[in-house]
Amino acid sequence: MLDQIIKAASHIDWQDYVTKLVTILTFLTAALVCFLWQAIKHSRQISLKSLLAFTFPPAGWKSASSSMDILIYLISRVFGAMLAFGEIAALLLLAHGVSNLMSSLFVGHSPSVARYVDLVLWSVVIFVAQDFAKFWAHYLDHKVPALWELHKVHHSATFLSPLTTARRHPLGDKLDAIWWILIVSVPAGVGKFLYGFSDGDLLIIVANATLIGNILILDALRHSHLPISFGPLDRYLVSPHMHQLHHSVKVEHWDKNMGDKLFIWDRLFGTGYIPPRDEVIAFGIGRGEAVDRIYTTAWGVFVTPVVNAIKVLRHGPLEPVASAEPLSSGNPIRPAKTLSP
Repeated sequence: MLDQIIKAASHIDWQDYVTKLVTILTFLTAALVCFLWQAIKHSRQISLKSLLAFTFPPAGWKSASSSMDILIYLISRVFGAMLAFGEIAALLLLAHGVSNLMSSLFVGHSPSVARYVDLVLWSVVIFVAQDFAKFWAHYLDHKVPALWELHKVHHSATFLSPLTTARRHPLGDKLDAIWWILIVSVPAGVGKFLYGFSDGDLLIIVANATLIGNILILDALRHSHLPISFGPLDRYLVSPHMHQLHHSVKVEHWDKNMGDKLFIWDRLFGTGYIPPRDEVIAFGIGRGEAVDRIYTTAWGVFVTPVVNAIKVLRHGPLEPVASAEPLSSGNPIRPAKTLSP
């Protein structure tokens, strides 16, 4: 089992490098396309200086929000692998349990040889299960007061960049993983029973499903200042602009577009919001709380959320503290444009 996990880990490490490369190329390509499209539309002068300013807005990338994104990202890179091993072990143990349960129910079953089409099919099944799990984990993060105190860290970003993806409280991140493990272990265990997948095979299938999903929805742009939509496909997929709206300070946008990659869950459970063409978005928590400076320090990001979550568990939801202005970026993004206008 350990040998298979090590083999799968090497495959996942390779995919990690591919994901980083795809993230960089997607972000830079999208920035170039958006820059050229806006420059041509508004008859603006095109220069390398203006392109760099558009791609890396100084006000955003030099902000305290971006500095905290960088710190959290570096910390996640140092400790993420160790914490992920526990998730992998739990997933495989539960998958073994599901497979053993099915073996006891269907005595005499012999695993079939997985054909290419079977691998593709099961990757799709795992993908849908992952997305369903992430939707409900995200939903609970917003609806359960103690979990919201942890999830606020992610929503406290006032400028979105690809590094904001890692802007999560480690405790909240691991609690979210529980849903992912419980739900994904079921199809993983069924696949093990039907096709005799090894532990390494299961991990590779899960990793492939994640990678394909990230490429499908341009995951690198979800946390960015580039308001790109998929046009009519926004009714089925969570485009970058659809997720950026989830970070909006506007009241009508709170708790909307919870889905990770598929928009179908938001449509089914009433949390979907497709913005009109003239929608303008500013980022932040925006709940009338004096939180402007809380999440710009390591103490405020890692310790304060845990303290507040404990207070919520002991005494109930915290009363919001009124502030003159909601936490916002002050640099709202403009209405969404499709890649093929």
